[in-house]
Amino acid sequence: MVRRPCLVAVHAHPDDESSKGAATIVRYASQGVRCVLISCTGGEAGEVIDPEVNGIDLAAMRAAELREAAQILGYESTHVLGYRDSGMRGDEPDSFANIDLRLVVADLVDIFRRERPDVVVSYDARYAARHPDHQRSYEATCAAFDALALEDWPPSKLYGCRTHSPKRLRAMHEWLTASGRASPYADALRAAEAWAEETTTRVDTGEQLVIARRALSAHRSQVAEDDPWFFSVPIDAMRAIYPYEDYVLMRSRVPIQVEPDGYEHDLFAGLGSRLVREMLGAPNI
Repeated sequence: MVRRPCLVAVHAHPDDESSKGAATIVRYASQGVRCVLISCTGGEAGEVIDPEVNGIDLAAMRAAELREAAQILGYESTHVLGYRDSGMRGDEPDSFANIDLRLVVADLVDIFRRERPDVVVSYDARYAARHPDHQRSYEATCAAFDALALEDWPPSKLYGCRTHSPKRLRAMHEWLTASGRASPYADALRAAEAWAEETTTRVDTGEQLVIARRALSAHRSQVAEDDPWFFSVPIDAMRAIYPYEDYVLMRSRVPIQVEPDGYEHDLFAGLGSRLVREMLGAPNI
C-alpha cells in the first residue's frame, strides 16, 4: 500500500487548530496529504462568549466544536490527550501547564510513532510564551521531535506557526487604517515589530481562507461572528494584501530549499526524495 505524506499539528486547545495555520491544513488535505490533529486539552477553562451557553457542559460543547472544525479543515484523524486546560494563569497543580513534561512527551512520541508524520507543526517560541498551555505544547512537541531522532523513520521537519508575524499584522493593520476602519492589531503590531523577522516559510493559502474561516466559526462558544481580530479584513482583501500563513522552521533533517524571495513556500520542501523512496518501498538511506 502506498503511504501518503503526513502532517501532524499539535495544538493546546480546541479552536487553536482553526485560528493558527488552519488554511495550510485545508491546502495540504486537498492535495492528498494525510493531516492529523493533536489537541492537548479539552479547553474547559475557555471563556464562553455567549451568556446563553453558561451552565452547559463546556467540555462536551468544545469537543463537539473541535470535531466539526477538524472535519471542515480536512483532518483525517484527531487525538485529544485529555489534559486539563490551564487557563491564562496556569496555577492549578493538575493543569496541563504543570503536568510532568515527560508524560506529555511520551504521549506525543506514541502518536508520532503510529502516525509517522513527515512534517510536524506547533507554535513558534514567541507566540507560545503568551499562554502556559501553548508553552507546554511547544516544549513537548520540540522534545518529542528530538526524541525520535534515532527512529527508522523520524519526522523530517518541525515548524512553528507564526500567527503574529510582523509582516502579516502590518499588512492587515495598514489595510484597515487606509480604509478608514478601526484596527484591532495596533498593540500587537507594536509588540511584534520589536522582534527580529523570523519567518522562514510562507505558504500561499489565499484560496483556502473561506474554509478556514468557516472552521473557526464552528467554535461558537469562543469566537463571535463579528470578532474583529479574526474577521475585520474581508477575505478578498486578505488575498490581495497577504495571502500567506507564516512559519518558522525550527528543526530540519533534510536540506532547506529557499526560493529567490528568501522563503520556503512548501512545508514539504526537500522531502521529495524521501517520500518517493517510501512510496516505492525502498530503504531509507
